[in-house]
Amino acid sequence: MGLFNKILSSNPLLWHFKPNGLYCFNYHRIGDPNFTSYDPNVFSCTEELFEQHITFYKSNFDIISIEELDKISTSSTKFNHKFAIITFDDGYIDNYQLAYPLLKSHQTPAVFFIATDFIDKDILPWWDEIAYLVKTSNQKTIQLPGWSKAITISSSTMSHSIKEVLHTIKLDAAQSMPEKITMLKRALKIDEHYQTPHENLFVSWDMLREMKNNGMSIGSQSCSHQIMSHLPQSKQRDEAHLSKQRIQQELAESISSFAYPVGGKNAFSLTTEKILCDTGYAFGFSFIPGINRMINSNKYRLKRFSIDNNCSITQLKKQINKAIIQLK
Repeated sequence: MGLFNKILSSNPLLWHFKPNGLYCFNYHRIGDPNFTSYDPNVFSCTEELFEQHITFYKSNFDIISIEELDKISTSSTKFNHKFAIITFDDGYIDNYQLAYPLLKSHQTPAVFFIATDFIDKDILPWWDEIAYLVKTSNQKTIQLPGWSKAITISSSTMSHSIKEVLHTIKLDAAQSMPEKITMLKRALKIDEHYQTPHENLFVSWDMLREMKNNGMSIGSQSCSHQIMSHLPQSKQRDEAHLSKQRIQQELAESISSFAYPVGGKNAFSLTTEKILCDTGYAFGFSFIPGINRMINSNKYRLKRFSIDNNCSITQLKKQINKAIIQLK
C-alpha cells in the first residue's frame, strides 16, 4: 500500500462513501488475552468493546443472518444495500458466556462456526497447544527442520513470537499437524510424550442449541480444524460432510455455511470450494479481508474483516477504508 493510500485509509470521511455490499466482521475470542495460558492472539476484543462494535454495525449497516443472506442470494446477483454479518470462529466458550448475551440483548444475529471434534470434549486445539509450548519454553530461539531462519522467543514480545511460530507452522503443508507439534517439542527440548495441560475451552451442544433457539446461526469449521488445502481430497470431503451431518443431527436443523480453518488464500482451493458445493453448503467464508460486491460469483470465498488486538471503532473504519481503496 503506497503512502497516498495509507493516508487515504486514515481519512475519517472515506468510509462514509462505502459501496453497497456484504461486510463480514469476524471474531474469535472475547475477553482479556493477558489472562490466558494459551494463544493471546485469538482474542478479538473485550466484552465492553464488542458491545461498542455491535452499536457501530447497527448504526451503519443492515445486520443480517445467514438465512437472510440465503434469501438475498436467490433473488439477486449483486448486493443492493450495505449489509453486515457478524461471525465467530472456533466456538470458544466465551462466545457463549460473553458475546452471545450481548448479541441477544441487542437483538442482533451472528453466525458461530464450530469444529465438531471440539464440542463436549476436553480437548486443546493445536494452535493453543503450540502457544502454550512456546510460552513455557526456556529456549531463546526456535527453528524447525525446513525453516529458513530461527524465530526469537522473547517474554517481552511473546504474542508476536507466538504469532510468528504459528504463521511458519501453518505454511508447512508437507507434515501433519501432530507431526509438526512433535517436531516443535523436540526443538524446544520438551519430551514428545508431554501432555499439555488444558481446560474446558469450547461450547457444548446444549449451549449451541440455546443460541440457535435465540436467533443465532451455527455453521461448520470442519471436524478437526485442520487446514483444508493441506488434506487429501477425500479427507477434505469427510471434514465438510461429517461436520455438517453432526451439526444437523445435534441441532435438528439444516446448516448452509462453512468457514475455512485458518482461511487465508492458501488455506482452501477450487477443489475445496467444489466439495462445499457438492456437500450442500450455500456459502464458504474465508479469512481474506474485503467487501463482497457480488453474490453468486464468489459465494464460496466470501471475504471477512478480521477483528483483532482490541480493535477500536477508528481501526474498524480504517479497515473499511482500505477495502474501499482496493476496489478502485
